[in-house]
Amino acid sequence: MNEKAQYENTAVEKREDIIFIADLDRSIRKGYLIFDLLKLYYEKGFFNEDVYNKIIGLRGAYDSEELSYQQFSPQAFEFACFGVKGQKDAQLREITDEYLKDPKNHHLYEKPGRNSRQLFDFFNARMLTLLLTASQQEGADAFIKHVLPFDYRIGGMAMTDENGIRTGESVQNLAEADTKKKASQKFIDLYNKGVEEYNRKASKTEKKNKILHVVTFGDKPEDLLVHKDVKYRMFPTGDTGKIKQALVYDGQVFTKHDSDVFQDIDKLLQELDIDAMEHLGIFKLIGKFFVQKRKTM
Repeated sequence: MNEKAQYENTAVEKREDIIFIADLDRSIRKGYLIFDLLKLYYEKGFFNEDVYNKIIGLRGAYDSEELSYQQFSPQAFEFACFGVKGQKDAQLREITDEYLKDPKNHHLYEKPGRNSRQLFDFFNARMLTLLLTASQQEGADAFIKHVLPFDYRIGGMAMTDENGIRTGESVQNLAEADTKKKASQKFIDLYNKGVEEYNRKASKTEKKNKILHVVTFGDKPEDLLVHKDVKYRMFPTGDTGKIKQALVYDGQVFTKHDSDVFQDIDKLLQELDIDAMEHLGIFKLIGKFFVQKRKTM
């Protein structure tokens, strides 16, 4: 039986004490959803032309490495919010929903060495899943509805007035430094608080588990989320090749190659009481680990 068949036919229990937090752009999905949506809104007449041209110029400066990610991405999201000022929130959501309903706009990684759907299905079967993206909230909503059904999602949020009209301002810009970490930690804290409240009223057999472990997936250092009270995190590569894959355990980055790193994964997953050998097949599909040693994360 090949690795894929073995993985697909494995019956596992979905655990509530572990959560898989995945970045979207250039991690699960090729390219940047935020720019795909800006182009869509512009072509349909829902985005200011002057603002659109400024964003294109900003993107060019980033692609040519004149701007760093932290110089580029927060500005891009603010422009994205400003460019749809005066538009109906419901209409933008409808357009976005139709766009991501079409399979040709899913843009998932589909190669044997890197397959977004297999990666998601693997983690989704075993633990809670959260999509955490700096792209627009309406994009995250449509993505989990039509592409990969994450349990939860957090996206960048634009302000809407009492009449459902976009004001041109942002409410939550997840491209800013540390905002992803703060947003995901807030989610975990609120989730665990809800579990505590539920358990106070639930019978012994109905009690739920709090989130104690986190696995993260992304293409930038900003996606390597460090949470209090958790110790397992994963940080794979994006399509730029600048950041390579690494498994992070208690702040240590394993730099071994090929089969050696899978022995480390085996050990860590055994400590989590999940059958590590079931994991190895999917990790081999993700790719090999070639990382530079870092003393601190």
